[in-house]
Amino acid sequence: DQQLDTLLSLAGFGNCTDIPYEAFISWLFAGMDADPFNNIVMLTDSYKVTHHLQYPPGTEKIYSYFECRGGQFPEVCFFGLQYFLKKYLVGPVVTMDKIADAEAYFKQHFFHPVWGYNERLFNRPAWEYIVKEHSGHLPVVIKSVPE
Repeated sequence: DQQLDTLLSLAGFGNCTDIPYEAFISWLFAGMDADPFNNIVMLTDSYKVTHHLQYPPGTEKIYSYFECRGGQFPEVCFFGLQYFLKKYLVGPVVTMDKIADAEAYFKQHFFHPVWGYNERLFNRPAWEYIVKEHSGHLPVVIKSVPE
């Protein structure tokens, strides 16, 4: 793809096969203060960052769940929740620095060459609310089947 090769060339890389993973990650997250994979604000599919625009005004509670969509086996072995909770959700996991890093990333990610960036896409006020009102702790309740 010519456009991708041009972009990579401008970024200092030859072509797709020439890019070491570490170099690509460093380029992608250049200027960020911390590890983007340890930033709960960024650990999502990018389209979910805009879901707040779909909530009716005054929405205060959201109930979410996930399930297996089927597969090769009739049963699943549920494990890993405790690890995930302890690594990503315990303690003050949202900080102003993490919000700034996420906003900088999503401004690049959602930038359109003609229309630019729509400031409404990333809900910075909601993340700041978590820092100010909950000291960076996520105000969530998690229920699950036993591991």
